[in-house]
Amino acid sequence: MLTRTVATRLFPASCLRAFTTVDKDQLAKFSSEGIWYESRQRLLPYARLRVDLIHKMAAEHFSPREFSSLSILDVGCGAGLVAEELARRGGHVLGIDPGKVQVGLAQRFALRSPDIAPRLKYEVTTAEELVERHPAGYDLVVCSQVLEHVPHYQRLVGLISRLLKVFHLVLCNHLR
Repeated sequence: MLTRTVATRLFPASCLRAFTTVDKDQLAKFSSEGIWYESRQRLLPYARLRVDLIHKMAAEHFSPREFSSLSILDVGCGAGLVAEELARRGGHVLGIDPGKVQVGLAQRFALRSPDIAPRLKYEVTTAEELVERHPAGYDLVVCSQVLEHVPHYQRLVGLISRLLKVFHLVLCNHLR
């Protein structure tokens, strides 16, 4: 895992603004509500398995009881499958995605579970924008099935390191 000092040297702020982590073609590909409605039930079991693993790793890094006090960021949250499951486990979750359609769907899906509403928020934004407004603000950053969809994944990893509180945890998984 990159430390913030190493990440700052590798990815200075001026460099981070030079490239975007958003691939407009990928964003358009996943901006159809139909894709999310059709695949939600099929993808939900995989999201739960990912969250099982995330929860286990977080419990090893933090104490198991601490999970409910963690501030969690889900980068590239899409329609919110992972973010919702993290909130169900007790985490305080912010899901971010550059896609308005995706975030709108995530918000609508979350309305179906009012019990998690106080712990779950969504925002249409990017890691670039969030790091400017809220650096070092999260205990745990999750980036699930996102790295394979961004043009500069190294940059995204650098941004994520800047969003973490010191000595906290980032978990990424991808298909490549």
